[in-house]
Amino acid sequence: MRNLIILFLLLPLLSISQDEKPNERIVVDDFIQKYNSQDYEGIFSLFSDQLKEELPYEEISNSLRSLTANLGQVTNSDFLEFRKPGMIEVTVLPVIRIGLNRNNFSSYKINFNKNELRLDISIDREDKIYNISLDEIVDETLEEKAINNLTDDKNIISEKQKELIFDASKHLPNEGQMSFAFIRNGEVSYYGLKRTNDSISSFENFKNVFEIGSISKVFTSNIFASFILQDKVGLDDNINDYLDYDIKDNSLISFKSLANHTSGLPRLPNNLKASYSREKSNVYKKEDLDIYIKDSLEINSKTKGKFVYSNLAVGLMGYVLSKIENVGFDKLYKTYIFSKYNMDNTTIDSRKSNELLIKGLSNTGNELENMYLDALAPAGSVISSVEDLAKYGLAQFDNSNNDLELIRRKTFKLNNRVSLGLGWFILKAKKNIWFNHDGNTGGYSSSMFIDVENKNGVIILTNVDTEYTSNLGLRLMKSLY
Repeated sequence: MRNLIILFLLLPLLSISQDEKPNERIVVDDFIQKYNSQDYEGIFSLFSDQLKEELPYEEISNSLRSLTANLGQVTNSDFLEFRKPGMIEVTVLPVIRIGLNRNNFSSYKINFNKNELRLDISIDREDKIYNISLDEIVDETLEEKAINNLTDDKNIISEKQKELIFDASKHLPNEGQMSFAFIRNGEVSYYGLKRTNDSISSFENFKNVFEIGSISKVFTSNIFASFILQDKVGLDDNINDYLDYDIKDNSLISFKSLANHTSGLPRLPNNLKASYSREKSNVYKKEDLDIYIKDSLEINSKTKGKFVYSNLAVGLMGYVLSKIENVGFDKLYKTYIFSKYNMDNTTIDSRKSNELLIKGLSNTGNELENMYLDALAPAGSVISSVEDLAKYGLAQFDNSNNDLELIRRKTFKLNNRVSLGLGWFILKAKKNIWFNHDGNTGGYSSSMFIDVENKNGVIILTNVDTEYTSNLGLRLMKSLY
């Protein structure tokens, strides 16, 4: 989940400066006019049918209301550049940025009352918005200013790995950090770095904790697997049987469909009043989730049974599991995961963090408050270190661990290269099978890859929400072979 950002189907692209496109300027001006008049339905009408299906109106309107509340109205806009898609390696990974943008798009600097953001937009042949994102305007000279002061320790990283790491880290702002765990044939080594001004230097941070975002979903599925093996629930049971009230319209929702994102639920509930906000007053309470389930929940019949990534789905699954056990999230996750695997510095409640916590940063280097999702905490509120995550990674190699074996079983085939287990994404990488999950929050990003057969793995945590982390994890994983 991201802070004050509407982010749709967008991957890293190659910039090519050209003149502004008149049709896109018309759409941008229309977007701004509707935004300033808070005509969110009008903005939704500007979207293509595909984008409307990807992002329901409730999610868009919540995000825009939050944007208005925090940044105010748009005062003016300036065209920056025209871009075309670059030649990129397409990988379906569990982050908000999924799919490939095949359209050209234009970038604008949008000035609000309280800040300025970069708007990237592309339109189809009918002048409907096909892709759109609002993000911070980053100092584009960060990359060229970066100085590589990473140490040479060939017992930990090779020259190729050091080159890959530097290439990804040179986009970090000042005080940005990356923390790594490498698992080779069941043996763990750690590496870390920090940017201080323009110098990117090695830095020991393997015990420090970061928000891990959606990697939390693997732990939630792990608890579900434990419940199955203890006969507390069945794999194909519906959550309806474990609630003390009726779900709206008596819609049937299975635990398995929540775990593998095929439930037909949207990304977020429509009564999340301040989407992506870190204001403590806007925490999504458990009573809000109860109200949503009873009064507002809707299953999309077009997407039910298909993969649609949903924070709501996994958050709801964890919420029901805690109801079954009749304990809070903190005790539930500590009992079933953190204590079991000696993850001493890991918690699902950032409010219980200590001096080991690395503060999250915006892409421009501003320090951000840590976010606790409360009712939706099972979807992304865990904070952890690469040391603790490596313990969990090593546990995957224990063939007698039935909980972990169960969450790695394929439950849904997305395409010929990607399937889903319970929590994990299962990737075919030539002759190898990799289990993966990534995470992004406003201020952090993470990536975790595990190869059970070869006992290899890569774990990355960083205190900046950067698009480079998941791709770096993929490349570092390949470098182990």
